Amino acid sequence: MFHETLQCCTGSPLSHSQVADPLFNIHKFLAAGTIAISLTPNYAPNIVVHVSDLWHILPGLSALSALVHPDEIAFIRILDFLSQHHFIRATCRFGHGSLSSALLVRIYLIPYDLANVQGQLRIREDAILTAARRYLRILLPRIVQDISEWNGGDAQSSTLRKLFYGLSQDDRTMAEIYSSLPSPVASEVSPLANAILDGTTTRLRSELHPYQRCSVIAMLGKELSPHGVPDPLYIPIRGVDGIEFYFQPATFELLSERPIVQQMRGGILCEELGTGKTVMVLGLVCATVDQSSSPEESLLDDRPVMTPISFNSLTSPSSIASRQRLNRVIKSRPAKSNEAESPQIPSLRAILLHYLRTHPDGLNVRYHHDDLEDRQLLQAYQANVPFYLHYNEEPLDTNWSRRRRTEPKPRIMYLTTATIIIVPVNLLYQWEMEVLKHCEDPLRLLVIRDTKPLPPASELASLYDIILMSQTRFSAEATKDCLEKLHTWKRCNCPPVLYSQVTITNCQCHRHDDVSPLFQVRWKRLVIDEGHVASSSTTNLVSLSKKLSIERKWIVTGTPTTNLMGLHFGEGSELQYPEDVANSAANDVVGLPGSPRSDISSSDLSSAEEEPFKPIRVWTSDDRQDLNKLANMMVHFLQAPQFASDSKLFTNLVINSLMAPSGPLPHSIEVLTQVMNTVMIRHQITDVEKDILLPILSHETVLLDLDPYALKTYNVMQATIAVNAIDSERVDQDYLFHPRNVGHLQQIIENMSQAMFWHTDENYFNADEILKDSEGYLKRTAERASQQDLTLLKDALHHLKSAASDPVWRALLCHANVFHRAFGIPEAIYQAWTPLPASVSSITDFFSSNPYSFCHPEHLFKLHQLISKRPLLNEAGLIDIGYAVRKEELLRYRFNMSRLQMSKAGKRQKDHLSDKTMKLKEFDLTSPGKLKHIRQELIDAQDRVQTISAGATPGEHVAPHETYTTSPLLAKSPLAQVRIGNTTSSKLNYIINDILLHAKTEKFLIFSRSPLTLAYISEALDVIRVKSLHFTSKVNLKTREQYVTTFETSDTYRVFLMELKHGARGLNLVSASRVIFCEPVWQADVETQAIKRVHRIGQIRPVIVKTLAIRLTYEETMVSRREALRSGLGSSGGKLPDMTDDRTMRDFLANPTFLPDPPPPEIELDIPLLGDEAARESNRLASLPEAGAKKPLRYMLRDDDSDDDFDNSASAHEEGTSMQMAPTHSNHTALSVNFDRLHASSRISPTIKRVRLILPPEPASRDLQHAIGSNPVQHEDPEVRPRKKPRLSVRFAV
Repeated sequence: MFHETLQCCTGSPLSHSQVADPLFNIHKFLAAGTIAISLTPNYAPNIVVHVSDLWHILPGLSALSALVHPDEIAFIRILDFLSQHHFIRATCRFGHGSLSSALLVRIYLIPYDLANVQGQLRIREDAILTAARRYLRILLPRIVQDISEWNGGDAQSSTLRKLFYGLSQDDRTMAEIYSSLPSPVASEVSPLANAILDGTTTRLRSELHPYQRCSVIAMLGKELSPHGVPDPLYIPIRGVDGIEFYFQPATFELLSERPIVQQMRGGILCEELGTGKTVMVLGLVCATVDQSSSPEESLLDDRPVMTPISFNSLTSPSSIASRQRLNRVIKSRPAKSNEAESPQIPSLRAILLHYLRTHPDGLNVRYHHDDLEDRQLLQAYQANVPFYLHYNEEPLDTNWSRRRRTEPKPRIMYLTTATIIIVPVNLLYQWEMEVLKHCEDPLRLLVIRDTKPLPPASELASLYDIILMSQTRFSAEATKDCLEKLHTWKRCNCPPVLYSQVTITNCQCHRHDDVSPLFQVRWKRLVIDEGHVASSSTTNLVSLSKKLSIERKWIVTGTPTTNLMGLHFGEGSELQYPEDVANSAANDVVGLPGSPRSDISSSDLSSAEEEPFKPIRVWTSDDRQDLNKLANMMVHFLQAPQFASDSKLFTNLVINSLMAPSGPLPHSIEVLTQVMNTVMIRHQITDVEKDILLPILSHETVLLDLDPYALKTYNVMQATIAVNAIDSERVDQDYLFHPRNVGHLQQIIENMSQAMFWHTDENYFNADEILKDSEGYLKRTAERASQQDLTLLKDALHHLKSAASDPVWRALLCHANVFHRAFGIPEAIYQAWTPLPASVSSITDFFSSNPYSFCHPEHLFKLHQLISKRPLLNEAGLIDIGYAVRKEELLRYRFNMSRLQMSKAGKRQKDHLSDKTMKLKEFDLTSPGKLKHIRQELIDAQDRVQTISAGATPGEHVAPHETYTTSPLLAKSPLAQVRIGNTTSSKLNYIINDILLHAKTEKFLIFSRSPLTLAYISEALDVIRVKSLHFTSKVNLKTREQYVTTFETSDTYRVFLMELKHGARGLNLVSASRVIFCEPVWQADVETQAIKRVHRIGQIRPVIVKTLAIRLTYEETMVSRREALRSGLGSSGGKLPDMTDDRTMRDFLANPTFLPDPPPPEIELDIPLLGDEAARESNRLASLPEAGAKKPLRYMLRDDDSDDDFDNSASAHEEGTSMQMAPTHSNHTALSVNFDRLHASSRISPTIKRVRLILPPEPASRDLQHAIGSNPVQHEDPEVRPRKKPRLSVRFAV
């Protein structure tokens, strides 16, 4: 029947028969494209014209079953269902040419908002909608947009054909979307925006860069122009005719007009790290500082703005209505109609004060406080805080009797011009300094620290422009949320206060100590710095922000989520860190039922030649985590109106379509892009760099070789891993790399990382235990393992024996310090000070022919301090002090271990105490009496060390602050020839050398994951006398804040030691220009964020970054693997997997290798213990004749009174002059100058008061001045002991 109906004579005129359809007009639909349906071989091709679009309406399955190919029957059922339920309209005709064996079908999509259907298309059963979405997912990818096919002609070339809804070519990751968001454009036209753009913003002291001005204007536009915006959940989509419709990819809903949604008054300021987000926020605050918040919108309640003056005395309709309503509520009965207010005539002053507080914008009242004070109006102005009455929005039940209904009581809500800024606790002080730096004085700042209570709500609202709080302090207010108490009104009996003829009632009735005053203010703005913490919906911070009444909200962060990282400023695009998805290719290839490509017929594939097919990237759990964080920010913190009203909307329409098992649905990435663009403000790097360029950043990885003793430690650790792998046969939980041993494996990696710097263990990493059973290991391995494992075991045992038999290595591992090689230290002094055994006192090795000793860094530091105070302290004194110091250290260790044993932490660590700790347990450490006794012994030992170090007798008072001298007499010390060489850590040697080379002109920022490593560096810096500061978890917060300021402002402190986890965000340390990472950082974003502490706006020097790694170890492999993942996987974004999950790294760690003997060290330290000057002077004195010998010397005497000079070379009577230098006692040296033939005709007066003796050779000579009395015999100066002429003996101390 249908076949006959299609028959028509080719030359017959066109028929315009109309198929009657009362609901739809085909020209109002989206002309999506065409589909070619395969036909059976025995059809008769004829062309028949249909009405409206000149094609025939597609009949149902019953009419087409005999015509179409059997494989297309299921597809025809889909078309039939969608047509029957008004999702599509299809028309058809037979094809010709290359499509002569196909039925061409035009597909029209019907919009849900079609006019004149009484909304029927929006009201459908859930079962029909679910089935329709499933069928549309099959239909839409088959639609081809080809204008020739659409007109019934032959198919065009593949370059002119495209799929209407095929595989999306947008395969960006969330990180790539984030990086490609368009930069904001200063399109806002207003006097305020123009002032910002021109750089004439008042109250902002600093000048903004052009891109910063654009960001501020964009923020201002979101705040002040909250007009409707196109719904970002719908994407524009065009038909063959070019007409635009709007499509929702998750629900397959089509609309002819795009919905308009309310724009949020806030968003996410996510500019790149180091581009000045802080000053942007302050620019926004300063630009709007006089703007006051407005009452919270209400559909049921009119909320007029009032002040105490207007509420009590003004006769405006709003004031009268508010008073009447409140009076009615307090009385709990309806107000009588004849109840009238007593008429009051407000004064002009009262009207003026009311206007100033309710219309503050543009008045600049803050600049006229002096005038108000002169007129005695300032107190009245400050007390007249604007407010409104907030009634709970409860719809009235009209069925209730008015007699039974009780209207709820309101709570007073103060209006304010203030902004709350919430910052991490470690950035509180830095933000305070930034406000003072960038803003003018009239900006009123209140800093709420953790222990500081909040002022009353009226003061918070009236007296401040910025309220700065830490995140922890702000979150603490979440527990004071009993808002019901704020609605418990009673008639106010507070007495009015007269302020210069203006009466204001200063009401105290509405204060509740158990309710936070934050709940009584309608805040203008809330800003949360490092706002990624708002990505969790369960924190007190987010919960409190939802309960507070806030007009505008901003999140400020360079890293909104884990993988959205603003780290490219100044470094280029190479900082995209791809995700390793090599194992997902098989799952990415679509073709399964329900996937976008599974429904395309072979004819479609042959006719629509597309670009070579590439698998769709399937989004991972990390992507879902980022999406959930973004959703929490928008729904729970920012409370975007569109998503806050339906908390599941973001998940259903954004996340689920992206997380489809076969990859993101077509156009779902476009939806995410639109959503992010509506909420985020950020500039692309190219636009930022048009305005400002940072200094050059150079970053290199420095490969080092381990010190011989550190190499033994490394090989021992590798040997233990090898023995474990072989003995466990690499199976079961005994194997370190078993999946259940993730925590243990992580600890091994941390220990190995520490060994790359320096690591100690009093158990010698179980080397002795393994060697005891070495025969057993060899026997078991020979029986059940391969020859390769047997060879590996023999190598492991060899390295274990080599280390365990080395007494020096064993001695060093018993002390948690990096020891320094010291050359030239006297043996007796060394033995008095060293904690090491006497057998390792003098060492030579392959690289050093001169014997050296290993010295404790703290002892070297103490020795230098001691000699600086007492430069001529003899060897006996040094020995005595050394033994006292060692005794004090032992007692201090015993005391600390006693406290640890008595603490809960110590009891938990009982099984992990070292050998020395176990020896100390021989004492009854748990006895309080014993602990008291040990403490007293420690105090006595400390007093003795302090006393003898100062050169006093026991019981003698010692000044608490002593100055150190740089006297040339240091050259006479027994330690003058001591020189400090390399340490046992090659990384520390490199750091010391780099600091010695550059610390005079540049500052250093040194990062490490390990606080122990930073402690080692700190000890070494003390030895070389370079001052440093620490920023670790052990340092309390207040001290950390002070350290940041000190480092930035003081030239004394040249090195900042920072734990890596504290270097992520917020800190500004631009005074440093050299950065050192003590170990490679696997997550490159963490590394880059740390670098951003230095490489940011304000940096004027080139920044040099060095990452230290040990050659041929897992550190070198880590660096190579990380770079391979970053460059080899392109720019697909995402974060690197955990290092223990990366196959390459895991294989390297699981297959231990041993390091060969190291080459000679590239860096050889040679540092005089007492300084270069003392060393040079000591060498000079060593070259002089021995004590008692005489040496002719040219000298010069100068009479300071007569300014006469006498040169012995010009005086014949001074023949045979000589100088004699010899030690006298511990504090002085005698210098004797003999005038053997001092002639009576000499011009030198016998009563010379001051003589200067100048000794060549210059510049090594010293100018020495001493007062000489008129009677040399009776002169009592202890520094000068003259003898009778012609011999003068002078004692002096330099």
